[in-house]
Amino acid sequence: MNLFISQDIRHILPNILILILAFLLWANQSSYAQSPLDASHVVLDGRPIFRVASIEGHDADKRAEIFSRQLETKASSGDEISVTLQIRNKSPVILLNDQYLMTVTPEDAQLNNNGISPRRQAEIWIKIISQEIEYAQQERRASQSRVPLAFFLILLISIVTVAINWISRKVSKTRFLGKLNSLRPIANVTSFFAKLTIWLMGIIYIATLFPLTRRWLYFFQIKVSSAIFGPSITIESSETYNEYSLFEVTLFCLILLFLIRVIVYFSNQILRDLLSILNFSEEDKKMYSAISGYILTGFGIVILFNIFEVDLRLLAIIGGAAGIGIGFGVQGFARDLISGLLLVIDKPFVAGDFIELDRFTGTVESVGVRTTKVKTTNNLHIVVPNAQFMEQDFVNWSHQRSESGIYLPLSIDSEENILNAQIIIRQAVNSHSEVLHIPETQVLVENLDLDSIQLKVLTWIKKPDRQAAIKNDLYILIKNALEKNEIEFSDE
Repeated sequence: MNLFISQDIRHILPNILILILAFLLWANQSSYAQSPLDASHVVLDGRPIFRVASIEGHDADKRAEIFSRQLETKASSGDEISVTLQIRNKSPVILLNDQYLMTVTPEDAQLNNNGISPRRQAEIWIKIISQEIEYAQQERRASQSRVPLAFFLILLISIVTVAINWISRKVSKTRFLGKLNSLRPIANVTSFFAKLTIWLMGIIYIATLFPLTRRWLYFFQIKVSSAIFGPSITIESSETYNEYSLFEVTLFCLILLFLIRVIVYFSNQILRDLLSILNFSEEDKKMYSAISGYILTGFGIVILFNIFEVDLRLLAIIGGAAGIGIGFGVQGFARDLISGLLLVIDKPFVAGDFIELDRFTGTVESVGVRTTKVKTTNNLHIVVPNAQFMEQDFVNWSHQRSESGIYLPLSIDSEENILNAQIIIRQAVNSHSEVLHIPETQVLVENLDLDSIQLKVLTWIKKPDRQAAIKNDLYILIKNALEKNEIEFSDE
């Protein structure tokens, strides 16, 4: 198994399988679409020989099935075949060994050769039937002689597969692919796709060598495809009437899945490699790759809707109330996505900054496409939607500097000496080991009234995430210092 599938492409193998399945479905759809819906092929050993039309009271598929079964029986018997023409009730009738085979109708003549008579069409079919049955009998007699050819083709395909695998390994070790690792899986995928194509083409060709396997191929190509490609989903509204086959729905989903996987690979591998060459930070690479993935996926979905002629108004009809809820969800998603892009461009904060937002303070752990993760001072991990930073005021204590300010409001008795109180408070605050002396601690009068003097203390520390603990220590130091000097105070 390792000889056929390289180790480093197994993670992207589903992408290739999805693409191949989508292509095969599309190819079968093209073949199916070529035949009118009111006509069906008469088949001998998996080879369509001519088409018959529907007539009143007789379905084309049923007529073709009956005629095909009779031809298969005669070809398998090995008896000498005689195909003749008779006129019965003014209609040409084809006889096979003097037994009734079919009546050629004007609809049959119009379907195959527009402008000729049913009798002329019957004469043409008699020649075709004689030649095809003779060839089928010869093929049955020669089937055993084709078995060695089938084994030889299998051996040849195996040798070609081994050669392609050896060349792929040599190419993957070249200096160019060694420098740009993201291209290495693409080279291996190309090798895998080539090998898989050779095997599929070889197996299909070998199957056509034998009548039985060729009938199987025809069954899967026509009979199964008719059930897949026929209309199975009907959506009708006051303005539109749309029919979708199981093929169209499956192909749409496969292409969409393949598109998403390719975009994810492009964003997470190739784009990140290019951003690394441009010396982007790891956080910026993650953000830009994610945003590009969302944008490309959105464009791809819109293009797919246009290709498959899907009326977007049908989504509202199908979804109803659920569609309204989805609409609000998409609106919130887009708002967070745009906010995340603005955060990357403006950079009001980065990972490691200490911020204060809506009753909590903490350290930014990561800035994502839609959300930002923050670890609070009490070790809680909070996920904040990016739109919240655009809609609310927040404080970044680490913005362009590592120092963080601490604000302490308090009041003393109106009869106390203000200058003396300021000196005592400043000395108490500066005695803390984590308080910075530059910038200097400030003790300012904020308000005066008959009963008290409101002061505010503004000091600076080196570690913003230590604000709560240091603030607690400073209040204790200030209280002890004022009580020691018999100054009455209260924190506000």
